[in-house]
Amino acid sequence: MLKWLKGLKRPAALPAGTHVRIVGHSEWPDGTPAVIRIFPGFISAHRAARATGTREWLHNGLVRVTKGRRGRIYSQWVEFDRPTDDGSGDGPYRQAEVDITYLRADP
Repeated sequence: MLKWLKGLKRPAALPAGTHVRIVGHSEWPDGTPAVIRIFPGFISAHRAARATGTREWLHNGLVRVTKGRRGRIYSQWVEFDRPTDDGSGDGPYRQAEVDITYLRADP
């Protein structure tokens, strides 16, 4: 895992292929297993060999930043181990965008 910026209290982004669990999210069940993936539609041929800082993570399709009510939201794309319902009635889903605050790497 890499740190974002010195002094910024933000969870670290995880490399593609990392097995994770979603913990504490209001929509996804606690402990939902998944794998970090590159955002759909991102041209992987243009990725750098290895991301080394915030800008590289953003440009490699591993992290998306959106503006939230309380600041920026950093999220990553995950592929669930099995289709998972978020409780909205629209699922189950095979993949989703999840705020990195709720992602924990499996040991």
